[in-house]
Amino acid sequence: MATLVRRLVIGTVGILTALVAVTLPATAQSGCTATIDGVDVSTARTAKSAIRVDADATIAVAGQAPGPITGYQVDMIFGPFSFAAAEGAVSSGDSGYSTMVDVGDYARFGVGLYRVEGRTTGTVCDEWTYVEVVGRSPLTTVAGGIGAAATVAGLAGMAAAAIGAGTAGATAGAAGTAAQTGGRS
Repeated sequence: MATLVRRLVIGTVGILTALVAVTLPATAQSGCTATIDGVDVSTARTAKSAIRVDADATIAVAGQAPGPITGYQVDMIFGPFSFAAAEGAVSSGDSGYSTMVDVGDYARFGVGLYRVEGRTTGTVCDEWTYVEVVGRSPLTTVAGGIGAAATVAGLAGMAAAAIGAGTAGATAGAAGTAAQTGGRS
């Protein structure tokens, strides 16, 4: 009986392992690399280790695949927004690409943490990293402006509610006094 149970457990674990291996996407391809301004993107996969870039900088983005590629695309993602920062075709037989990205084109939407994703076609590689855009006041960006406007609107709403509550309280107080005196002044 113990042998049968052991075989069932080993068989079940083997089947589950095979299913997980088939259904999960590969997280890293062997031989795929990428850099931003010479920094290996695999070293910046957390917010704490993000590659710092100035909001007004132009950065060099490069990728290398283990085989020939036909093209590339680099996206910058800020919150729910994704921007195609660079894309292009490469010469026949090339296995890498290099491009420049003007950070200022995207920093106007917001400063802080961006996820940068690069992918190649032909020999498929997907690489990603975090970049921290610095050097600009958040209030000078679209996100900062929206945040400031929302704060002002919220404060105005709170003030209106407080004034309305004060007026309602004064009206209720006057009505209560009139009821107590029987409407006599």
